[in-house]
Amino acid sequence: MKHRINIGRAARIPALAFALGTAGASASDVTVTFEVPSAWDGGHTGAILIRNTGASAIEGWRLRYENGPEMSSLWNAVWNVDGAITTLDHVDWNATIAPGSEIELGYSGVGAFIGDITGATLNGAPVTLVYGEGTGGGGDDGG
Repeated sequence: MKHRINIGRAARIPALAFALGTAGASASDVTVTFEVPSAWDGGHTGAILIRNTGASAIEGWRLRYENGPEMSSLWNAVWNVDGAITTLDHVDWNATIAPGSEIELGYSGVGAFIGDITGATLNGAPVTLVYGEGTGGGGDDGG
């Protein structure tokens, strides 16, 4: 079962200046899904799906959120953690997200997945956050 959370006002995290074209993408045009395909004592594997539901391509992207899963490794993005804030930046081969398409990032997580992510934005705009398979879902959106 998937649980949708519209991050809305919770997304007002001070953003670093980062020039990326969004080519018409807005909050309602992006859905970010966190899934946990497998879990075990002390860890899990996770997937982060970024879907462009808008009519225009997203050219370059930066995903930011607070209170996300602790990761020991990540693939298909450049990863930075500063306190509770995680920033994921595109790599050359997935910088463009065509309309109706999605990209998938994968990671190895430390401990159990806790679905209390807040402040999720893509290129500074709030996104719709979904907890997918294996995440336990739900939680407060912090808004």
